[in-house]
Amino acid sequence: MDMQGLPLDAEEVRPFYADADPIHDFDHVMRVAALGWHLARAEGADPEIVRTAALLHDVPVAGTAREEHHMAAAEQASDFLVRRGVPAAAVDLVVDCIKGHRFRNRGAARNSLEAKCLYDADKIDVLGAIGIVRAFAYAGLHGHSLWHCATFVASEQDLAAGTLPSTPALEWRTKLDRLVASMHTASGRALAARRHAVALRFCESLQAEYLQALSPNPLNPQE
Repeated sequence: MDMQGLPLDAEEVRPFYADADPIHDFDHVMRVAALGWHLARAEGADPEIVRTAALLHDVPVAGTAREEHHMAAAEQASDFLVRRGVPAAAVDLVVDCIKGHRFRNRGAARNSLEAKCLYDADKIDVLGAIGIVRAFAYAGLHGHSLWHCATFVASEQDLAAGTLPSTPALEWRTKLDRLVASMHTASGRALAARRHAVALRFCESLQAEYLQALSPNPLNPQE
Protein backbone atom coordinates (compact mmCIF):
# COMPACT_ATOMS: atom_id res chain seq x y z
CA MET A 1 0.00 0.00 0.00
CA ASP A 2 1.17 3.52 -0.82
CA MET A 3 2.05 5.16 2.51
CA GLN A 4 2.88 8.65 1.24
CA GLY A 5 2.63 11.20 4.06
CA LEU A 6 3.36 8.60 6.72
CA PRO A 7 4.68 7.86 9.27
CA LEU A 8 3.45 10.62 11.52
CA ASP A 9 5.84 12.16 13.99
CA ALA A 10 4.10 11.77 17.34
CA GLU A 11 5.10 15.31 18.23
CA GLU A 12 2.94 16.55 15.36
CA VAL A 13 -0.20 15.37 17.11
CA ARG A 14 0.77 16.29 20.67
CA PRO A 15 -0.85 19.77 20.37
CA PHE A 16 -4.17 18.12 19.49
CA TYR A 17 -4.31 16.78 23.05
CA ALA A 18 -3.31 19.95 24.89
CA ASP A 19 -6.78 20.31 26.41
CA ALA A 20 -7.53 16.61 26.83
CA ASP A 21 -8.57 15.22 30.20
CA PRO A 22 -5.96 13.09 32.04
CA ILE A 23 -7.76 9.88 31.09
CA HIS A 24 -7.59 10.46 27.33
CA ASP A 25 -4.44 12.57 27.11
CA PHE A 26 -1.30 12.32 24.98
CA ASP A 27 0.24 9.76 27.35
CA HIS A 28 -2.76 7.47 26.77
CA VAL A 29 -2.42 7.94 23.02
CA MET A 30 1.27 7.02 23.10
CA ARG A 31 0.59 3.91 25.17
CA VAL A 32 -2.11 2.79 22.74
CA ALA A 33 0.19 3.49 19.78
CA ALA A 34 2.90 1.29 21.30
CA LEU A 35 0.44 -1.48 22.18
CA GLY A 36 -1.16 -1.27 18.74
CA TRP A 37 2.20 -1.53 17.00
CA HIS A 38 3.05 -4.62 19.07
CA LEU A 39 -0.30 -6.29 18.35
CA ALA A 40 -0.17 -5.44 14.64
CA ARG A 41 3.23 -7.04 14.24
CA ALA A 42 2.13 -10.11 16.18
CA GLU A 43 -1.10 -10.49 14.21
CA GLY A 44 0.15 -9.65 10.73
CA ALA A 45 -1.68 -6.32 10.43
CA ASP A 46 -0.16 -3.13 9.02
CA PRO A 47 1.58 -1.59 12.05
CA GLU A 48 1.82 1.88 10.50
CA ILE A 49 -1.93 2.06 9.91
CA VAL A 50 -2.59 0.97 13.49
CA ARG A 51 -0.02 3.41 14.89
CA THR A 52 -1.46 6.29 12.86
CA ALA A 53 -5.00 5.48 13.97
CA ALA A 54 -3.84 5.23 17.59
CA LEU A 55 -2.18 8.65 17.46
CA LEU A 56 -5.41 10.23 16.21
CA HIS A 57 -8.11 8.10 17.84
CA ASP A 58 -8.92 10.34 20.82
CA VAL A 59 -8.45 13.82 19.36
CA PRO A 60 -10.79 16.03 21.42
CA VAL A 61 -13.44 17.85 19.39
CA ALA A 62 -15.09 20.81 21.09
CA GLY A 63 -18.81 20.43 21.62
CA THR A 64 -18.79 16.68 21.00
CA ALA A 65 -20.31 14.34 23.58
CA ARG A 66 -18.03 11.53 24.73
CA GLU A 67 -20.53 9.05 23.28
CA GLU A 68 -19.78 10.38 19.79
CA HIS A 69 -16.08 11.11 20.15
CA HIS A 70 -15.06 8.20 17.93
CA MET A 71 -16.99 9.61 14.97
CA ALA A 72 -15.77 13.17 15.52
CA ALA A 73 -12.15 12.02 15.93
CA ALA A 74 -12.43 9.94 12.74
CA GLU A 75 -13.57 13.01 10.81
CA GLN A 76 -10.74 15.10 12.23
CA ALA A 77 -8.23 12.38 11.37
CA SER A 78 -9.52 12.14 7.81
CA ASP A 79 -9.18 15.88 7.25
CA PHE A 80 -5.70 15.93 8.77
CA LEU A 81 -4.40 12.99 6.72
CA VAL A 82 -5.91 14.20 3.45
CA ARG A 83 -4.17 17.56 3.93
CA ARG A 84 -0.89 15.66 4.37
CA GLY A 85 -1.41 13.92 1.05
CA VAL A 86 -1.94 10.45 2.52
CA PRO A 87 -3.54 8.20 -0.13
CA ALA A 88 -7.28 7.57 0.15
CA ALA A 89 -6.89 3.83 0.77
CA ALA A 90 -4.70 4.44 3.83
CA VAL A 91 -6.97 7.22 5.09
CA ASP A 92 -10.00 4.94 4.82
CA LEU A 93 -8.27 2.23 6.84
CA VAL A 94 -7.27 4.68 9.57
CA VAL A 95 -10.77 6.16 9.72
CA ASP A 96 -12.31 2.69 9.93
CA CYS A 97 -10.02 1.88 12.86
CA ILE A 98 -10.97 5.03 14.75
CA LYS A 99 -14.71 4.60 14.18
CA GLY A 100 -14.54 1.09 15.61
CA HIS A 101 -12.45 1.66 18.74
CA ARG A 102 -15.23 2.52 21.20
CA PHE A 103 -16.27 -0.33 23.55
CA ARG A 104 -19.89 0.77 23.83
CA ASN A 105 -20.23 1.08 20.05
CA ARG A 106 -21.50 -2.50 19.88
CA GLY A 107 -22.60 -2.18 16.25
CA ALA A 108 -19.11 -1.44 14.94
CA ALA A 109 -18.02 -3.96 12.31
CA ARG A 110 -14.23 -3.75 12.84
CA ASN A 111 -13.77 -5.65 9.60
CA SER A 112 -10.07 -4.96 9.12
CA LEU A 113 -7.36 -6.62 11.16
CA GLU A 114 -5.98 -3.14 11.80
CA ALA A 115 -9.30 -2.05 13.38
CA LYS A 116 -9.25 -5.12 15.59
CA CYS A 117 -5.70 -4.32 16.73
CA LEU A 118 -6.56 -0.71 17.58
CA TYR A 119 -9.65 -1.76 19.51
CA ASP A 120 -7.67 -4.30 21.52
CA ALA A 121 -4.81 -1.88 22.21
CA ASP A 122 -7.16 0.84 23.41
CA LYS A 123 -8.98 -1.55 25.72
CA ILE A 124 -5.79 -3.09 27.13
CA ASP A 125 -4.91 0.42 28.35
CA VAL A 126 -8.10 0.35 30.43
CA LEU A 127 -6.89 -2.72 32.32
CA GLY A 128 -4.04 -3.47 34.71
CA ALA A 129 -2.53 -0.91 37.06
CA ILE A 130 -2.84 1.85 34.45
CA GLY A 131 -6.51 1.06 33.96
CA ILE A 132 -7.17 1.30 37.69
CA VAL A 133 -5.43 4.67 37.85
CA ARG A 134 -7.48 5.90 34.89
CA ALA A 135 -10.76 4.72 36.45
CA PHE A 136 -10.08 6.61 39.66
CA ALA A 137 -8.84 9.67 37.77
CA TYR A 138 -12.18 9.70 35.93
CA ALA A 139 -14.04 9.44 39.23
CA GLY A 140 -12.11 12.37 40.65
CA LEU A 141 -12.61 14.44 37.51
CA HIS A 142 -16.39 13.99 37.69
CA GLY A 143 -16.80 14.16 41.47
CA HIS A 144 -17.81 10.51 41.90
CA SER A 145 -17.34 8.51 45.08
CA LEU A 146 -14.28 6.28 45.18
CA TRP A 147 -16.14 2.99 45.61
CA HIS A 148 -19.55 1.41 46.18
CA CYS A 149 -19.49 -2.04 47.75
CA ALA A 150 -23.01 -3.02 46.70
CA THR A 151 -22.21 -2.30 43.06
CA PHE A 152 -19.18 -4.58 43.08
CA VAL A 153 -21.40 -7.57 43.91
CA ALA A 154 -24.60 -6.39 42.21
CA SER A 155 -26.68 -8.74 40.07
CA GLU A 156 -26.86 -8.32 36.32
CA GLN A 157 -30.47 -7.20 36.77
CA ASP A 158 -29.45 -4.43 39.15
CA LEU A 159 -26.64 -3.37 36.84
CA ALA A 160 -29.03 -3.21 33.89
CA ALA A 161 -31.51 -1.08 35.85
CA GLY A 162 -29.13 1.87 35.61
CA THR A 163 -29.80 3.10 39.13
CA LEU A 164 -26.45 2.36 40.75
CA PRO A 165 -24.16 5.33 41.47
CA SER A 166 -21.33 6.16 39.10
CA THR A 167 -18.15 4.91 40.75
CA PRO A 168 -15.11 2.88 39.69
CA ALA A 169 -17.02 -0.17 40.97
CA LEU A 170 -19.70 0.44 38.33
CA GLU A 171 -17.07 0.98 35.64
CA TRP A 172 -15.49 -2.32 36.63
CA ARG A 173 -18.72 -4.30 36.55
CA THR A 174 -20.16 -2.81 33.35
CA LYS A 175 -17.00 -2.41 31.29
CA LEU A 176 -13.59 -3.38 32.62
CA ASP A 177 -14.58 -6.86 33.80
CA ARG A 178 -15.99 -7.59 30.33
CA LEU A 179 -13.10 -6.48 28.18
CA VAL A 180 -11.16 -9.75 27.88
CA ALA A 181 -14.17 -11.38 26.25
CA SER A 182 -14.42 -8.49 23.78
CA MET A 183 -10.87 -8.85 22.46
CA HIS A 184 -10.52 -9.56 18.74
CA THR A 185 -6.94 -10.87 18.54
CA ALA A 186 -5.17 -13.74 20.26
CA SER A 187 -2.27 -11.49 21.28
CA GLY A 188 -4.63 -8.87 22.66
CA ARG A 189 -6.66 -11.43 24.57
CA ALA A 190 -3.57 -12.87 26.25
CA LEU A 191 -2.26 -9.47 27.34
CA ALA A 192 -5.71 -8.31 28.42
CA ALA A 193 -6.14 -11.42 30.56
CA ARG A 194 -2.90 -10.72 32.42
CA ARG A 195 -3.85 -7.11 33.06
CA HIS A 196 -7.39 -8.08 34.03
CA ALA A 197 -5.97 -10.30 36.76
CA VAL A 198 -3.96 -7.37 38.15
CA ALA A 199 -7.01 -5.09 38.17
CA LEU A 200 -9.26 -7.75 39.70
CA ARG A 201 -6.86 -8.33 42.59
CA PHE A 202 -6.86 -4.61 43.32
CA CYS A 203 -10.66 -4.35 43.19
CA GLU A 204 -11.08 -7.36 45.46
CA SER A 205 -8.59 -5.91 47.96
CA LEU A 206 -10.35 -2.54 47.89
CA GLN A 207 -13.73 -4.20 48.42
CA ALA A 208 -12.38 -6.14 51.40
CA GLU A 209 -10.86 -3.02 52.97
CA TYR A 210 -14.09 -1.07 52.54
CA LEU A 211 -16.15 -3.86 54.10
CA GLN A 212 -13.71 -4.18 56.99
CA ALA A 213 -13.88 -0.45 57.65
CA LEU A 214 -17.67 -0.30 57.51
CA SER A 215 -18.55 -3.36 59.59
CA PRO A 216 -18.91 -2.86 62.45
CA ASN A 217 -19.35 0.89 62.12
CA PRO A 218 -16.56 2.36 64.32
CA LEU A 219 -18.52 5.61 64.63
CA ASN A 220 -21.57 3.85 66.04
CA PRO A 221 -20.67 0.65 67.94
CA GLN A 222 -24.39 -0.11 68.45
CA GLU A 223 -24.88 -0.82 64.73
